Amino acid sequence: LPLLHRAVNSCYAPGSTVKPFTGLAAVGAGRITPRTHLTCNGANPHTRTGKPHCWIWRSYRSTHGPQDLEDALKHSCNIYFVEAAHRVGGPGLTQWFGYFGFGQKPGTGLYEERRGELGNEAYLRRVHGRGFYPSDAWNMAIGQGIFSASVLQVANAHATIARQGVFLSPRLVQGAPQTRRELPLSAEALRAVHEGMFKVVHESGGTAYRIFRNADLPVQICGKTGTAQVPPMRADLDGDGVKEIVRTGNHAWFAGFAPHIKPKIAFAVLCEYAGSGGSNAGPVAADILRVCTQMGYLPGGGQ
Repeated sequence: LPLLHRAVNSCYAPGSTVKPFTGLAAVGAGRITPRTHLTCNGANPHTRTGKPHCWIWRSYRSTHGPQDLEDALKHSCNIYFVEAAHRVGGPGLTQWFGYFGFGQKPGTGLYEERRGELGNEAYLRRVHGRGFYPSDAWNMAIGQGIFSASVLQVANAHATIARQGVFLSPRLVQGAPQTRRELPLSAEALRAVHEGMFKVVHESGGTAYRIFRNADLPVQICGKTGTAQVPPMRADLDGDGVKEIVRTGNHAWFAGFAPHIKPKIAFAVLCEYAGSGGSNAGPVAADILRVCTQMGYLPGGGQ
């Protein structure tokens, strides 16, 4: 589908790129503070199956232990954010995600833009014939389940963090009206998210540290990796009326903003069916940041 405007017209499970917003929702709702320590034992304590497990348990049979918001972002700990979302609840989490533009038309002025999917009570009763389950909040907290977003929505949500909680709808058509709102976020919460996303990239143990430590970028950045589990892509390639599996794997994400101090740009990279976010989307983001520097959008570049 080479003519599909994927940045605004395709919506995907955003994976762990939404964990900063889950953390801000839990703090904003008064369920935790940025310094509250939640313990990762590798499994969700609210279900007998332990699902969703933490990625570190699935991969290494290890855990993250007690963490605050900064370290949970650095390690991309599923269990921290599952517990945070459990305390907020599905309706509350949906409300807070909406503040960042999820589940809404972005407002670019392009006719093909899509709003994505953000589960709410009306949607669940209309489509699934039920209200919220606790599992809905657990899955939404880590960018899965009844939650999808365009790449532009993810980039603009991260721009809202970079602007210290000021949401501006993105405009791609001259004269399109712009929405502005100041989110009810504390300076302490925003600072913790900034620092956690900084640690993702620049501190040993961060999920993107290995990719960026030798990237030789002229600026320090804040980022968030994401690896979203998605169903296979199917297509009827031979015209027999049967859709065959043509692509499998996870979607790879990397989103954030730069520089770390006084940000100038926000970005989101999605590589379809590419695997790990840090390993596959991270290098693409690094290349984009180099070009932005050369073109003068970031300090150290040309005019």
